[in-house]
Amino acid sequence: MLTTLLYSTVLAASPQPAEPLPDFATQLDRAELIGDGDELQLVGCDSAGEVVGAIAIWIDDRERMHLASDYGDGYAETVVEGDRADTQSTLPADEIGRRADLMLDRLATPGVGPQEGWFMCAAKTGVAVGACSASGLVLAFGCPSLVAIAACECLPLVDVEVTVCDL
Repeated sequence: MLTTLLYSTVLAASPQPAEPLPDFATQLDRAELIGDGDELQLVGCDSAGEVVGAIAIWIDDRERMHLASDYGDGYAETVVEGDRADTQSTLPADEIGRRADLMLDRLATPGVGPQEGWFMCAAKTGVAVGACSASGLVLAFGCPSLVAIAACECLPLVDVEVTVCDL
């Protein structure tokens, strides 16, 4: 919900995709957090257990933080180096934020989740996705620090040391 609010107050008109987007809300059945080596992923699945979307956060060997959203019909990836963020996306920013919100909602649905200790990681990652998909001042100033906050919350859960957290 916070990501959607961020979009509605900050974003101007978003470019529309060439083809209509599938209704992600009807595809998404559940979401879970998965620690995989040196990254953490929020994975969304349909009722058959097939992956319909994923949001991943990791730090590469050059100490750059990555935040990526990947879906069958497009992606968004933000790379943060120092206080600069570079985002590339094939989906409209408001759609990226809407999908992140839906996955967070499914993670917190009674009977499904949240996985103990990991909900704050997912929430902070969702807010970072929203800020990094935005434009203007939110992207320039909010995105790098929000990705760092998400990395500090998430990556220690998979035993990755994040040096930016020591500042």
